Amino acid sequence: MLCHDDEKSALIQFKQSFFVVATASVDLSAYPKTLSWKPTGNGSDCCIWDDVECDQHSSHVIGLDLSSSFLDGPIPHNSSLFELVHLRSLNLSDNNLSKLSKLTHLDLSFNHLIGKVPLSLTNLSRLSYLNLGHNNLDGEIPFSIGKLSRLTHLRLSRNNLIGKVPVSLANLTQLSYLNLAYNSLVGEVPSLANLTKMIFLDLRQNLLQGSIRGFLPGQSKNLGILSLSWNNFVGPFHFETFLGYNDLQWLDLSNIDLIMPTFTSHNNDSNRYYPQFVSLILQGCNLVRFPDFLYNQTRLAFLVLANNSIQGPVPMPPPSLVIYDMSINELRGKIPTAICNVTSLQILVLSYNRLSGRIPLCLFDLNNHMTYLDLGDNLLIGMIPETFTSSCKLKVFSLGNNKLEGGVPRSLANCTSLASLNLSSNNINDTFPIWLSTLPSLQSLDMQANILHGPLPARFRLGFPMLHILELSHNQFTGEISKELFNDLRGMQKPSQTLPQVEIIVSSVLGVSTSLILTFGVTQKYKDHITKGISLSLPVLINLSRNNLVGKIPDTIGNLVALHYVDLSGNSFTDSIPSSFLNLSDLEHLDLSHNLLSGEIPPQLSELTFLSEFNVSYNQLTGHIPQGPQFNTFGKDSFMGNPGLCGSPLDNKCGNPGNEPPAIDKEEESSSSVIDWVARSTGYLSGLVVGIIIGRIITTEYHEWFVETFGQRQRIKRSRHQRR
Repeated sequence: MLCHDDEKSALIQFKQSFFVVATASVDLSAYPKTLSWKPTGNGSDCCIWDDVECDQHSSHVIGLDLSSSFLDGPIPHNSSLFELVHLRSLNLSDNNLSKLSKLTHLDLSFNHLIGKVPLSLTNLSRLSYLNLGHNNLDGEIPFSIGKLSRLTHLRLSRNNLIGKVPVSLANLTQLSYLNLAYNSLVGEVPSLANLTKMIFLDLRQNLLQGSIRGFLPGQSKNLGILSLSWNNFVGPFHFETFLGYNDLQWLDLSNIDLIMPTFTSHNNDSNRYYPQFVSLILQGCNLVRFPDFLYNQTRLAFLVLANNSIQGPVPMPPPSLVIYDMSINELRGKIPTAICNVTSLQILVLSYNRLSGRIPLCLFDLNNHMTYLDLGDNLLIGMIPETFTSSCKLKVFSLGNNKLEGGVPRSLANCTSLASLNLSSNNINDTFPIWLSTLPSLQSLDMQANILHGPLPARFRLGFPMLHILELSHNQFTGEISKELFNDLRGMQKPSQTLPQVEIIVSSVLGVSTSLILTFGVTQKYKDHITKGISLSLPVLINLSRNNLVGKIPDTIGNLVALHYVDLSGNSFTDSIPSSFLNLSDLEHLDLSHNLLSGEIPPQLSELTFLSEFNVSYNQLTGHIPQGPQFNTFGKDSFMGNPGLCGSPLDNKCGNPGNEPPAIDKEEESSSSVIDWVARSTGYLSGLVVGIIIGRIITTEYHEWFVETFGQRQRIKRSRHQRR
């Protein structure tokens, strides 16, 4: 298929808008690539032109690499380049595109630009705003960027930049915004003491080293947002350094060893000279006590002190808090009832501590505005109270891995916005709470490792319309699974194209309109088993393992075509393996081991090209083991304990070689399936990721900073908390 005429015309117009000048490129391998672009005659198919990439199916132009092409001249504001609507990758580096002498604002963010940062950009002497963020640029930041003396805004975040931060940045004395986050920059950061107009500085998620104190901007009244987290900075760093930054409101120093001042009194005068923060994130900073100065904070809305070694009882947070995260610490004792007095609190995370006693009843009285409550992985006892009213706003509720008992509170049915419920690894003694299927927004249900018993329901009344994760393993369920049960799981019957998100509206904080976007992924347990799936889709899984289920596996499981993970092991299922598993084209993990299954392994299963883990060991299966690209990767452990099975990889050879099942020819696999394999090879997110969208915070850049700050936070679970 030839390239599209309108795209060929756009490329020819783009070519004609430049001169070809040998001095426009410095690379020794440079050559005039556009000379091969011919509008008519032989060679007029733009898909065969030098460094033009077309989609092999649609023939649309998707890539353009004109780096080192001797191009000389400006890119006009109405360039025909913008007519290439399918373009995914563009590289114009090492050319002379600098004849834009009056240009003051250049924003090429959120494209698919590749190659190095063009040196010609540093000749735009009037440039005050440069945003190349969220691209695929590589190489080093050019030293000549220090020539842009009028620059007030520089954003190079979310690229693949390497090397050191150039010392020439110190020349940009007008700079108020600098974002180099999410690259692979190394070495020490040069002194930024001259940048006294700096308001926003974000260097997080790099490989930077050295001392923080050596490069911080001068103690100006302007610095409002500072993020240095997740680098390799040398500590410890004295937090008192920030006493002079009076307007600092948003601070993230995660993964930096800190020394906090200690005072004998919360009212010590020194406490009063710290900045009044709005957001403070000190995750993984080796803190051993709750910082005293926090008791004097009157504006603090977001406080994250997770993954430290803070000991003692739960510290009382400032009354202005909206988000309070003290997870992964060494807190002990009971949850204080006084925490209920923080009436602005909407997100409370106290998981992975050693908290004991009963959950304060008043905490559940807050569910009319509490949207996210995580008390998991503690030592809490007692029953979950029946106090959820019709005003319940909970969307995420996690009490997993405690010592709670009793039943699942029926009043949870009032929490109609609930998206994630985790009651796993407790001593809950109940039948399956069928009324949960009435929750229209429930996406993840985890009740594994309890004492749930009795038969599973024959039907789910409203069919769990949004459910993607059903985890009921290690319980005492009995009886057969009805065909209708799988049919009712409507949320698993169509693939999800994007990660399901739950929006949490947070009331106005200091005049800032705020909302939270919660994105659901899978826990590390499942991440280890699911590696090829769609990275932008929530893994869909069913785990009914280690129960007392009997009978035949309903063939209606084949209707749940979105499934990635199925574990039915450790039951007493009989009869044959349903051939309808073939319908689950995205299936990556299938465990049917330790049952009473009989008959042959359906040969069609060898066509599941994403299947990376398969286990049918310890059943009563017979016949040939299917052969094929995926089945040939499974070892003996996948099939052992079935005396009637024969063929590779078992030592038990089949009696008649002529009856060996034919292997599927790799050449017969469609090219589209291979493309899908590559496209889906990025894996899944683990855990629950929290992102925050902020409106009206000075500029859009501040909004995006907060999204990334809370959206990319990963928790490291220490081994000392893994009690079960």
